[in-house]
Amino acid sequence: MASNFEKYLYDKHGVFHATLMHATDIPSAFYTMVNKDAEMENGSVSVLKPENYVEDDVFKVEAPKITDKIVILANDVKIYEEYTKRMQEESQYFIGQGERIRAFETFETDRFSLSKEAFKDETEVEVGKYVVVDGTGFKLTTVAEDPNKTAVTHGFVGYIYKQWPNGEYAVFVKRNAAVEA
Repeated sequence: MASNFEKYLYDKHGVFHATLMHATDIPSAFYTMVNKDAEMENGSVSVLKPENYVEDDVFKVEAPKITDKIVILANDVKIYEEYTKRMQEESQYFIGQGERIRAFETFETDRFSLSKEAFKDETEVEVGKYVVVDGTGFKLTTVAEDPNKTAVTHGFVGYIYKQWPNGEYAVFVKRNAAVEA
């Protein structure tokens, strides 16, 4: 787990909490992934494909399309006592380039929390919005209405049902399955 301390910066990054996720109780629902090309935020998403197998149970991350089933990427935050209070904030940590990443398999009815920074830039994040993949990167975004209301077009759809006192947004997973053509 990389931190801003290494760069001597104070810049907020995405924060993810597996509030009530099946993957936390099912050991086989965790995977290991890697992005050798760039740093990533906790709470980023990827598609898990057999052809992305790299080595020793490690898969290469790949940005999901709107029709893909996703996994959520997050590593444990490592906070050391000698850090200043500001550097102990979870938002100061990110996933370093080439670092192995824990991937949470995501199931319908799972609940997790994300900070505003874990969403795409300029995303309007608020209670009542739907959370989706837009097919242009590793971060989730929001839309006003359920995109699968009339026809199933999106593989992942969540719903922001609460904002926690710490500012994070609680997401309820409505659907996470690939859209079959």
